[in-house]
Amino acid sequence: MSDNIFEIASRQGLRFGTSKGTLCADDLWHLPLTSKNGVNLDDIARGYSRELKAQEEESFVTKPARKDSTMELGFAIVKRVIEYKLAERDAAKVAVDKAKQKALLRELIAKKKVEELGATDVKDLEEQLKALG
Repeated sequence: MSDNIFEIASRQGLRFGTSKGTLCADDLWHLPLTSKNGVNLDDIARGYSRELKAQEEESFVTKPARKDSTMELGFAIVKRVIEYKLAERDAAKVAVDKAKQKALLRELIAKKKVEELGATDVKDLEEQLKALG
């Protein structure tokens, strides 16, 4: 399979069947990873996985069927979208955690400055106040 699975999908006009209708590859980017009611990437991927596993059933009498390359392509695309969205979600979580840590550090710095100012001699504070006008 080529590296650019999205190009192959668009050339083949690949569609993804869901309980709500048929989707194009670009529609997958707008789906949630999971959802209690509604179309989501996890359900689509699990459907592909079940179908592909069913094609692999072992038989000692009949020749195994060749895997459906269109189904493999669809599954690969859904997995790629899921991987990207998971990475995006993880990056967003890291950004939120970093912002919280920065806010906490700013708060601690402000408290330290107040403590430092509170430890200053009264005469120095009066001079600073006079200097301000």
